[in-house]
Amino acid sequence: MPLIIHEGQEFNLSHEEQDQLNQFQMITTFPDADLPLIIRLLQNHGWKLERAMSSYYDNDWKASLEAENSQPAIPERPSTPNVNVSIGEQNQDLSPFLISDMNLVPSLPIVKPIPANYLETYSIVGLNKRKNESWKIMQESSPLLVILMFIPKVLGKLGIGIISLLWGIITFGFRSNVGNENMVSKVPSLPSGNNMRMEEILPQIADENAMGPLLDILCTKMTFNDALKECQEEFKFLLVILIGNISLLESDERDKNSQLFLSKIISEQNVLSLLKSHAQDLVIYAGCVEELEPWLVAKQLKVRYTPECLLVGNVLNSSGSINGVTRLSVLSRLRLTSAKRFYKSLKLSIERYNAELLVSRNEQHELRMAREIRSKQDAAYEESLRQQKVKDEMRRKENEEIVAKQNNELELERKRKWKETAKHLFWLRACVNLLDEKMPISGTKEDTATLQARTSQGLRMILNFKSNTTLYTIYVTLGCFLYLSETKLDSEQWKSKIRNKIKELSKDMSVQCFTSQDIIPEFSDMQEMKKLIEQELSNVPEVFTGQTYVDFDFELVSPFPRHEIPANSTVTIKDVNQLWPKGSVLIEDVVTEDSGGDSGSEEDDA
Repeated sequence: MPLIIHEGQEFNLSHEEQDQLNQFQMITTFPDADLPLIIRLLQNHGWKLERAMSSYYDNDWKASLEAENSQPAIPERPSTPNVNVSIGEQNQDLSPFLISDMNLVPSLPIVKPIPANYLETYSIVGLNKRKNESWKIMQESSPLLVILMFIPKVLGKLGIGIISLLWGIITFGFRSNVGNENMVSKVPSLPSGNNMRMEEILPQIADENAMGPLLDILCTKMTFNDALKECQEEFKFLLVILIGNISLLESDERDKNSQLFLSKIISEQNVLSLLKSHAQDLVIYAGCVEELEPWLVAKQLKVRYTPECLLVGNVLNSSGSINGVTRLSVLSRLRLTSAKRFYKSLKLSIERYNAELLVSRNEQHELRMAREIRSKQDAAYEESLRQQKVKDEMRRKENEEIVAKQNNELELERKRKWKETAKHLFWLRACVNLLDEKMPISGTKEDTATLQARTSQGLRMILNFKSNTTLYTIYVTLGCFLYLSETKLDSEQWKSKIRNKIKELSKDMSVQCFTSQDIIPEFSDMQEMKKLIEQELSNVPEVFTGQTYVDFDFELVSPFPRHEIPANSTVTIKDVNQLWPKGSVLIEDVVTEDSGGDSGSEEDDA
């Protein structure tokens, strides 16, 4: 179980409760000083995030917690009368379910990481400087002060030496270290840092068959804190191997027990097979105490002699807590008297705690899988939102394009209607003006020209025009006859045709004129027709009525020889030899690109 320490207070939480606390902190970002109150708030709400957050965002949540603490305590139960019962009877009456968990959870030594800045804090140069400074102080001080400084230190060393001697006599023959008393090596008071690297020593100590596995096991570049972190987070075993001076130089004080451990115990085939079988759940840290980091590890683990092997694991530990929580603890000090005993002690220790670590490892794996699934779900949700946003944007653009296309089509249709409307109103006004002016039937024979016009449908018109009549006026006059499908100028017939045209246009949805005229009156006066037409023309936008000339959908052609007569407003009929004084023209339809078909029109025989 995870342990949270805050300002001297310890909180024993399960993995699920720790996960809930982390989520609560990510959401609310509460200050660190409120950690004890937040844990109490979550406990009061049964570790339900929704309820706890609703209470947290209430401004009086701290006051409510204090009010709960200020409630009167439950009165203590009266003590049971003391009855003289023997110890055996008392043990028989006790229920096995009343046994405290403290009796089930072992109390083990706790392992802590070494300081991260140990290279600065525990530098050998700094220690030597302290000695020099102390010696300088002693030289400058009085002899009495020097004696007072040395007496406690001498007495302390003397007492420690006597106790060590007595303890060595009492425990003679029961030590777990390899070799006899003369071969025991202690952890130095200070690291020398002049030991040879293990990659250089192992080839000369270990067996050739065990050389490869030993190099993989003992020559890792993992620091102690990294190995401890992996052991804690992954719930793996950590095998700590601390050896003494194994330098091959004759002048050095070599640790023979460490050399025997490397050559006879750790390199034994059964031991190597056991370590290889647990390679997935076992981390190995090996170092020589002559170096700074292993020396700090030995001091932190209270190792006095080398070699030493400790098995560390993140297991339930009741040391320093009411209920057992998961802590990095020393599981066992392995026996080093022989390879067989080392193998047996290591195997028994692993088998004892393997089930517990396996359960914790599975719980940790489930929590990681749950977080990973949750993160993938969140990522999938964000991706779905992004895709939906892209789809909405595409749909919006498609709708805008459709609306723009519809508006464009409506605008084109509106322009077409107004253009068609202006065209009909132009011809209606031209027909009324022609009927009102009685043209082109006036004038003398010397001053008039006779023009015979034929259409492709067989209509034939013979009209007289004055000599000063422009070609554009001839086009307009013939266009009026074609618009009303008449071949001669009959007033009553033309009036009837104009009234019918107005009625047809009032019902035609492709034009926008005469829409307000429910019933077209029977005009008797041409002025009334002209007034009505002018009124409708005033409703047409100026862009369609501002042009001076209309686009004719026909053209006049003199047949022999073929000569096209233009609709020119500056050229008169007298200026055209094909038309003056007598002429004959064919009225041909103008075929545009949109209308299709062959260009030109069929001509009737004269």
